[in-house]
Amino acid sequence: VPINMNFIETGYLSKDTGFSLFGATETTQMHSMFNYEKKSGTSYFIRVNGTKLQKYNTTTLLWEDTTKTVTVNLSMTYVVYNDILYCSNGTDTVFSWDGTTFTDCAGIPKGTIMEIFEDRLYVSGVIAEPLTVYYSNVTTITTFTGTDLFQPLGVDVVTGLKNYYGALLVFKKKSIWKVTRV
Repeated sequence: VPINMNFIETGYLSKDTGFSLFGATETTQMHSMFNYEKKSGTSYFIRVNGTKLQKYNTTTLLWEDTTKTVTVNLSMTYVVYNDILYCSNGTDTVFSWDGTTFTDCAGIPKGTIMEIFEDRLYVSGVIAEPLTVYYSNVTTITTFTGTDLFQPLGVDVVTGLKNYYGALLVFKKKSIWKVTRV
């Protein structure tokens, strides 16, 4: 195992350059950091601070509040599809962000777990249905119907979803399920 090394690309190592402080010292708890990178190369580093979604300003080197507010102390989950960032914390209405404009997506279930698989958005971690995985229409990931769902066998809750080599892995407390689409 390499010590003091970083992977810079698949298969390439470089010497660890150490660390430096990022932004100003904060007195409140921050969480749910995410690097949202668009196909154009534009990148936004975002986080939640209290009830505010913030983005990092690379010019001023400070965190700035966006216009979006969220419920305090709830972890945010993120997924990017077609250059649009989708955000959910399981309580507030799911919303999208294109780097400029926030849009509420009331049709998406309020889950704490999201993953893109074969041009569909899969959502789980819904408080009222913790055993259920919901999925959207193909390429229209904000459209869900009442019948687009499945429940892997067992009474243990879904804890994660991962798009992995042509399959959707559904992680539960006591099992792992592999989902493929034909």
